[in-house]
Amino acid sequence: MIWTMPRPVLQWVASLMALGAASAFVMGILNAPDHSGRLPGERAARGSAVAGTAINAADATPLSQERIEAPPKPAPKATNANESDAADTADQPVNVIPPVDTADASKAPPVITPPPPAETPAPPPEEPPH
Repeated sequence: MIWTMPRPVLQWVASLMALGAASAFVMGILNAPDHSGRLPGERAARGSAVAGTAINAADATPLSQERIEAPPKPAPKATNANESDAADTADQPVNVIPPVDTADASKAPPVITPPPPAETPAPPPEEPPH
């Protein structure tokens, strides 16, 4: 591979990049906050001053009471014999199918023949290279 810079310059730049990456890693470790917590399931040390204390939450509820429930069922509609059903369906769209004339049903439907395909002109003959 052909490089545009001399090899010692490339090595110097690569070493600067490696030094920068290593120093950033070390600074991240040194500046990380010291958390004295523990992982889930890990027991607290016997002599530690910070012991696991229970939280006093007045508004806490057990998980068994926080279940998601379905919405309540709607109340059944009261039907009256005096009212017509037309008022209930007046706002719904209606698809009207035209009636079929039985006299025309015995006739066969008209046959539509497609036009004959148009003739495509022949491509011009290729000329040989000169």
